[in-house]
Amino acid sequence: MPVPSEARICTKPLFDLDRRIRCIVVLGFDGKKLAADSREGFESLEPEEETTRITEQTLIGMGMSAGANKYHGRVKAVLIVREKLSVIIFPLFEKLIMISVDPDFPLEKATAIAQLLDTPELGFASHPIDTLTVTGRGG
Repeated sequence: MPVPSEARICTKPLFDLDRRIRCIVVLGFDGKKLAADSREGFESLEPEEETTRITEQTLIGMGMSAGANKYHGRVKAVLIVREKLSVIIFPLFEKLIMISVDPDFPLEKATAIAQLLDTPELGFASHPIDTLTVTGRGG
């Protein structure tokens, strides 16, 4: 059964933005992976079982900060900078968009990523859905 067109996301424009974008993962706030895409040749730095644990820790951190929303406003982005990679997290329409980038990625480009994510053609800003498919793999 084909997935409705509104359930499709296109990652190619994000990968085209910068060669240092490594991987894009879309999660529900319940932690369920809805979609993922990575640049060709991408290799994860951690074993798969650790990826799940790291993702859970990220979700817990996002939940812990929710109490401040009524005072400071909602979180627009979270930036995690590590020695071997950085992760930019965008809470968007009941989804978390996690984008891992190489350590030399210019962090000021996070604004350009945010603008692309808000583009209807990419599909990230569509209504909340349970199933996503990825089109336009990064090259």
